[in-house]
This record gives sequence, structure tokens and C-alpha cells, in this order.
Amino acid sequence: LNIFLPTSNINFIVDFGGGYGNFCKLIHQFGYQGSYTIIDFDIMHHIQKKFISHNLSKSTYQNLDLSYVNSLLDMNTSHYDSNSIFIASYSLSETPKTVREDVEARLQHFKYVFIIYQKDFDSFDNVIYFKSLEKKLINKGEVKNIYLEKMKSYLFLYQRKNIE
Repeated sequence: LNIFLPTSNINFIVDFGGGYGNFCKLIHQFGYQGSYTIIDFDIMHHIQKKFISHNLSKSTYQNLDLSYVNSLLDMNTSHYDSNSIFIASYSLSETPKTVREDVEARLQHFKYVFIIYQKDFDSFDNVIYFKSLEKKLINKGEVKNIYLEKMKSYLFLYQRKNIE
């Protein structure tokens, strides 16, 4: 999986649980110009909007193709089969099973998936969960599930097979 943003051909980023918006800010500072959607709670959207608007130049901020939604169900699906990436830094591994199931049903539509997760959260064994997810996606593309010793975290990567 050779994913590097923004010099890659990615034109649609979904940031699940976007924190305070720093990844969005950074990726745009590095020159990303595609569509960007942050999925989060409304209270976090207020923080993200304020942070991003105050930390990008006015001209860059005014030209962003940036949307804020509360779930994948609220998202514009026209980008799904483009060069899209779903990113979740610890956020997906901290959600209830019902949210994970909603996300799972849509992951195969993204060309790339990049998830960082911790071993367990609130008595939920994430290692078992992501191994199960790996089995569901393995026939649809390339999957890597890697333990990162220095971070004491796991990295889940997926790249969908080209659809001819």
C-alpha cells in the first residue's frame, strides 16, 4: 500500500472523528485541493471550523471543498468510487458496535482505508474486531493489519482492487 498525501491521486478524504481539525489543516497546507469531509459530533464541528478557519490563509480557507456531517449516512456518496480515502485516527476504535457496523458497510466503497487503533477500548477488544474486518475485506482488496511497537497501537490499511 503506497499511500502518501497529497502528492497521490486522492481526490476525496473522509476524516472520521476529525479531532480539532489539525489533519485537515495540515493536508491543505501541503497542497491538497480535493473534497474533504469530517464526520463528527456538532460540538466538534464548531471547534474544527474555528481552528481550520484561523489556521489556514483566508484565500485557502475560502476555496476549500470542505463539508461537515454527523455520520456516513449524511455524506454525499457521489465521491465513493473515486480515488477516495477513509481516515480514522483512534476514533473508529472508540465507537459502539452499531456505529462500526454502519462504517463497515461502506468501507469497501473507498479506494483506501487508513485506521489507527488501540488494543482495546471500554472492554471492547479492537484486535479481534479489526481481524474480523480484515477477513471481510480481504477478497475485495489488499489489507494490512500492523502492530506499531513504538506507538503501542495498530495500523489497519486497505486498498481496494481496481474495478475494471
